[in-house]
Order: sequence, then C-alpha cells, then structure tokens
Amino acid sequence: MEDLDALLEIGPALRYYFHRDGISDGLYLKGAVRTVFSAGWDGGPDIHYQGLHSDIYLIFKNNSLFSAQQLRFHLSAGLHFGDATFNEYFYEVGEKDALPGRNVYSTGGGYSGFSLAGSFVKRFTPTVSFGCYGRWDNISGAEYENSPLVKENNNYTIGAMLIFTLLQSERLLP
Repeated sequence: MEDLDALLEIGPALRYYFHRDGISDGLYLKGAVRTVFSAGWDGGPDIHYQGLHSDIYLIFKNNSLFSAQQLRFHLSAGLHFGDATFNEYFYEVGEKDALPGRNVYSTGGGYSGFSLAGSFVKRFTPTVSFGCYGRWDNISGAEYENSPLVKENNNYTIGAMLIFTLLQSERLLP
C-alpha cells in the first residue's frame, strides 16, 4: 500500500456557549466542517483533495476554579464524521493492495467515532508550566469499522508537556 501524505484541513468552526465566565471559562458546543487536502512531495508539490471531515464537541474549560493554585483544566467529548472520500483515504483497500486476510474494501461516509479528552496545566512561574493530557478515541459503529485495516476499536493517548512562555502581551484579557 502507498504511504499516506500529511493532511491539511481548512474550514470554519462555530461555538455556542451555554455558560461563559470571562474569556477563558465556559461550557460550549463547538462544531467544525473542514475540507481536507493531502500534501506530499513527489518530484514537486503534490496536493490532492481528500474529502470533508467534521466534528462536534462539548467542551468545558476552567481557568478560575483553581486559580489560587494556578491550575487550568479542560474536559471534552466529541463526535466525528467524514465523507466517503475522506474515509477511503485511510481505510480503503484496492484490488492491487488486497492480500490473503486483507480483502478489497470500500467505505462510505458518515459516523467516524467519538472521543473523550481531558487536560490540566499547572503554572509554576510566569515562564514555566507543566501539563498532562489524555484522550480516548472509539470507532465502534463507525462507517469504516469493518475495514481490514482496522485492528482496534479503541485508542488511548496520554502525554505530558513542559511549557516555556518566551513572550507575553503586556495587557492580557480579563
């Protein structure tokens, strides 16, 4: 099978706030629809349309609940969707790529799974912060769930980050 190129996504996102407290705290719904292009280099720029991808998230962000401890956190839950072109970029198996145990497969567009995520960031000094994050992605019931390229329905991601703030505006939003 051919290697996959990097993807570029371009498109709008809308937010609807159920609750907002200041500039950085709130509970909101964020929906996005993006046009997707693959970008590679095969003797020159190689850019191709790869479909549409969309998602909708319920997001809770809070920077003030633990402000005395200089701790920020966020929680989110999201649903993901892709059209047939986008899903086939990852999950299609053409005739030339079929092998014993890897049958020819074509998918349609539709539901692509859900995710749950959370993170926190602790500020230690004006220039140094540390954070941790986690995410669970599940594709049970996804349009491409039966692709022979799918080996697991669940993916778990955890990570940590060390953040150095090099520059900051003199005047910050409230």
